[in-house]
Amino acid sequence: VRRAGSQQEKPFGFTCWPQEPENSLALQFAKLVTVKDEESDSFVNRCGKYSLFGVLNVCSQGVVCYERHKSRHSLTISQLNKLLEKDEFFKVRNRYASAGVDQDYIGSYSFGNRRWRDPC
Repeated sequence: VRRAGSQQEKPFGFTCWPQEPENSLALQFAKLVTVKDEESDSFVNRCGKYSLFGVLNVCSQGVVCYERHKSRHSLTISQLNKLLEKDEFFKVRNRYASAGVDQDYIGSYSFGNRRWRDPC
């Protein structure tokens, strides 16, 4: 990575520096499967089976892990959420009951102004 003037260029449009390969993969995955949506009240869950962590766990089990199965080279749900918050994701309180929302997580925090990409 080269310095451009006084600011250092960051790879792949990151706003923070991913230190580990699993951090970089998790950030790229989150940006790939979600998109910013400033127009609506859309959100992506921070926990549960419909969250980024849950989907990443299904797609690539070696990258993320649950607290009780902690590995040296994997992210926990809290580490992933903190990593995403440092980048372009911000948390908002979710008070909506809608389709695709696990009823146990209504009233918890979500990533606001983001929606899942349409796979079509």
